[in-house]
Amino acid sequence: MEMEKKNLAIIILAIVLATSGIGNIFLAIEAGIIKGAEKEMSLTFATIAGPTDLDPHMCYDTAGGDVITQIAESLYKFNVTDPAYSLIPVLAAALPTVTTDGLNITIPLKAGIKFTDGTDWNAEAAKWNIDRLNYFMNISGNQGLPAPFNVALPVTAQVAKHSALFTIKDPATNITQTIMNRTEIIDEYTIKIVMNVPKASFIGLLNFNALAMFSPTATKAQGKELSILTYADGDTLIGTGPFIFQSYETDVEVRFYANPHYWDWVPYDTINNLTMWIIEDDIALNTAVLAGDIDLYESPKPEFHDQFRADPDITLLEAGPTLNTNYMGFNGYMVDTPFRKAISYAINYSYVIDVVLLGEAYRLKSPIPTGIPLSNYGFDYPTFDRGAAQDMMVTAGYGDAGWTDAEWYAQGSGAGWGFGWNITAQTEGTTRRDIALYTSDNLKYIGIKAPVVQISFWDIISCMEHDTGALNRGQIPMYMLGWAPDYIDPENYITPLYSETSSIWVNTYDLELETWMLEGELTVDPVARKIIYDNIQQKLVEELYFFVWYTSGKNYDVYQNYVHGWIPNAIARVDLFPIYIS
Repeated sequence: MEMEKKNLAIIILAIVLATSGIGNIFLAIEAGIIKGAEKEMSLTFATIAGPTDLDPHMCYDTAGGDVITQIAESLYKFNVTDPAYSLIPVLAAALPTVTTDGLNITIPLKAGIKFTDGTDWNAEAAKWNIDRLNYFMNISGNQGLPAPFNVALPVTAQVAKHSALFTIKDPATNITQTIMNRTEIIDEYTIKIVMNVPKASFIGLLNFNALAMFSPTATKAQGKELSILTYADGDTLIGTGPFIFQSYETDVEVRFYANPHYWDWVPYDTINNLTMWIIEDDIALNTAVLAGDIDLYESPKPEFHDQFRADPDITLLEAGPTLNTNYMGFNGYMVDTPFRKAISYAINYSYVIDVVLLGEAYRLKSPIPTGIPLSNYGFDYPTFDRGAAQDMMVTAGYGDAGWTDAEWYAQGSGAGWGFGWNITAQTEGTTRRDIALYTSDNLKYIGIKAPVVQISFWDIISCMEHDTGALNRGQIPMYMLGWAPDYIDPENYITPLYSETSSIWVNTYDLELETWMLEGELTVDPVARKIIYDNIQQKLVEELYFFVWYTSGKNYDVYQNYVHGWIPNAIARVDLFPIYIS
């Protein structure tokens, strides 16, 4: 009976995929990638997007991070069973010791661990990783780094996408510097990181996948010490983690197998084969969960919740709110402040939550969601007020105070104001597209014509970071994105998104905001930091309107009943090692 259910669902899934144009997935089904009930010691994890970056020193996306963290471990990780998400040592032997000025951080390392190529994990390997990370920041031509990293990046090379996390720019002097000055080897299993500045959130940042440690020997052997490991070049990431990278078929699947010599305790029934299956059509993906061909998925669509609850073979787990956010960003040079404010008041947020998202979200009232320290929802955040939004447009010189809603809508449905604006959303999945479509309709009521354009997530990011891809920056006035925390600190929701140094490009600038962001990074005193981040949130929410802040999420996970050991968490950490099949 179970096999009949699976086979029928596979046929349905194939039809859905074929009609949605996902031919490669359909061929994968024909080739037997879907295994049905053959699940012993194997796990299929689902995602709607594939990774682009294999190299931890470049990767700044969720899908890439999910791959990297199965292979390469960081010094620390968050304890996801602790509501405060405290740090626990992984490759470090204990928590760091920090001098009172915050400029010297000493970290003891675990002994007896090897990378999967046999290279020893020790202080030398740790220093190499940190020096290489600093190299990809490309500050001052890297002259202060030890050889071979004391050369400038080639002009054709990318600066690390997460550079805003590891650099500081003084808006008064316009000088940028790395936060880490150098790494010193104290002994074989102890390092000291000497800081240029005392960054308040740095200890939390030590868990981030940019500091995932990988083998210097293997990287050099692949000729990639001074350039990026890539899937396109057939490179392999060699770490100390519980899984070993096997293959990546672009936008189809990533395969791993268990590290037979993993240094941590390995239960007898741990999984030995891991597949991350990529299905961009989230309806087809959720259907595959119902079929029993996907073992675990951490973002089930609300439309499928009732079916999951009714299936005796499936567990749908609700684990409270997430710390993820959904927003619409602006190109600030195309959409200036009066329009950003009018747009922010033109959107019916309750409809987005209750109808588009079927009630499975919370209104985001600040750039920093609740659950993150120093979040403040007490400011005058935009609410749905169509009349006020129309008045703002009239004040800006568009429309007439006497117009009815129907006249505004006719203007937005026709020529609009000739701005040539659109809302760009990703092709993978339907949620952000649906929010964008509803937003586009809302904007017609203030005369703005903004059709939805869909391109791949990676094309959106390529445009944001490099002004290349399917569209350039001048063709993306508004765009749908989301954010998951790299570490638990308010700075992580501010500097990477709103700073001039951000790779996720707001394309606007405010000197006072830049000054406060720098102070927030450098200030350690919690009382003083609260004042700074209150000022930042108030300015963003009540004055600058750099983003439309829609929602933070509800944390649902769905998995087959034979899957055990999954730890739900609000910070979107995918740790598949604890899982076992029974």
